[in-house]
Amino acid sequence: MRELISRAKSVLNSSFDFEIYFEKTLEKTYRVSNQKPERTQISQSSGVGVRVFKGNKVGFAYCDELKDFEECVKFAKELCEISEPDEAILVPEGKELGELKGELDSAAFSESPEGRFEILISLEKKALEMDGRVKSLEMCELSESVSEVFCASSRGLEYYHKSSAFEASIAVVAKEGEDSAMAYRAIGARYFGDLELSRMLEEVIEDAVSLLKPTGLNSGVYEVVFSPFSASQLLEAFADIFLGDNVLRGKSALKGMEGHKVFSELLSIIDWGDMPKGYASIPIDAEGVKTRKNVLVQDGVLNGFLHGLYSAKALGKISTGSSVRSSYRVKPSSGISNLFILPRQASKEEMLEGDVVLILELLGTHTVDEVSGDFSLGFSGIIYKGGKKVGPVRGMTLSGNIKDVFKKLKAVGSDLCFYLNVGSPSLRVSGLNIGGE
Repeated sequence: MRELISRAKSVLNSSFDFEIYFEKTLEKTYRVSNQKPERTQISQSSGVGVRVFKGNKVGFAYCDELKDFEECVKFAKELCEISEPDEAILVPEGKELGELKGELDSAAFSESPEGRFEILISLEKKALEMDGRVKSLEMCELSESVSEVFCASSRGLEYYHKSSAFEASIAVVAKEGEDSAMAYRAIGARYFGDLELSRMLEEVIEDAVSLLKPTGLNSGVYEVVFSPFSASQLLEAFADIFLGDNVLRGKSALKGMEGHKVFSELLSIIDWGDMPKGYASIPIDAEGVKTRKNVLVQDGVLNGFLHGLYSAKALGKISTGSSVRSSYRVKPSSGISNLFILPRQASKEEMLEGDVVLILELLGTHTVDEVSGDFSLGFSGIIYKGGKKVGPVRGMTLSGNIKDVFKKLKAVGSDLCFYLNVGSPSLRVSGLNIGGE
């Protein structure tokens, strides 16, 4: 890929700077149904994104075929020349870093399709055997992928890294009499051996059967316990409020609160870009800055936000190594990596003592308002009274504001679980509104 540097220089004169971002991904997905292989899907994508700079101006273009690279550079140059200047634009700088150590599992693509299907069929069999109320699986899927990234700039930056990823997902349907309930989970890991398939299966079956034969619950204000899964859903839904780009645009509910005690002292939130074996871990971010552990919230105090080069310059900060690209087809922006709430010491029994509503799953998390922090979400869960399970509830609504949720924390569990790149322990929160009956 180093030839791309000389090819870019052949198109641009010395008054222009450039950045090249090449990415190649191979992914295989396996799905079973009724304990038989249903399909194997193989997808491959590759291409290069180019940014051309001149002063405080930048243009961006991409191409899917390397034969079109020169035309891509020319187009980015033309866009640069007609773009508006912006004082926050920076050319990524650095040195030749060579090949960096990524989280790469040699097991990726080493197993035959028959071997992968055998794992999934075994998982489906176990699901049906673990509880007689589990009648079918809507989904049982496994994917594996390997991605390669090469990045270089006219200011000396040059690096390459390669990483693997595995993801498993399952949806279980439980039935009792005329009633049925479904639960879903997805987990991921950089290494196949770290996929917690048994944990995923136990969780999804417990949730599905626990939601059978729902009871009623009057609308009102309740003390609520978010399970690790639903707490992770909520954290992921509001993850963008921690991004420097959104602070810059006025689209973060936390704008202007940096350095202040905003939440309960029980809350600490971390984004760890180079967490060992983390699902989203990479050695260097999309603009050549080393990834690191960023403590966003510590004991209730908002320490800061996640920045790439642009938002850092615009807001007078330094990059936190949090520049991400979902594809070579988009420009870099600030983003999360492995985001999680730090666990505390509360046991499951302590979390569920007294009268609470345990939230197992949230619905409609894409509807949250990141500017105000408001949310109104469907949920399924279980009513507890005096620490004893009373019965499940479904089809009700939980509403509030994310800042109030994190302010009203009464306890944080010790049961941290990750779902792909976002994780949380269980959270006990006072005074949330539940409606629906």
